[in-house]
Amino acid sequence: MTTFRSNCSIGSALDLVGDKWSLLIVRDMLISQKYTFKGFESSDESIATNILSKRLKSLQSSGILSKHKLKANKKTNVYLLTPKGYDLIHVLAGFVIWGDKHLKSEHPEIDSYQIGTSNSEIETTIELILTKYKEFRTLQLNACA
Repeated sequence: MTTFRSNCSIGSALDLVGDKWSLLIVRDMLISQKYTFKGFESSDESIATNILSKRLKSLQSSGILSKHKLKANKKTNVYLLTPKGYDLIHVLAGFVIWGDKHLKSEHPEIDSYQIGTSNSEIETTIELILTKYKEFRTLQLNACA
């Protein structure tokens, strides 16, 4: 059970996913369709294994992701987002939009994920990412025990 530090919805959300690693794990799941410890570990940001392990446990206990075992290899843990985790895509899209607006001049190579600029383009991109992830999630669940 999470202990919340305040009654503020922003502060309470940050208690669950307010560190950079948690949101990067969710990004990797939604955008890159990563689902194993090894997959997350291989991300460009080079998360330390002890931090990755803690974040996966925290995201699982918060109901943002679920953990499963592969049928073919019971040693391999498979991590998949729950509907609560899917909804973080709007937070990630907000970071992309903000980063494009305020960081491009300092960091011209920044990846904007081709999210678009109009509300309709943003929503279309979000729906496309979620549809692809949900299809991927279903395939992974079918491979799990």
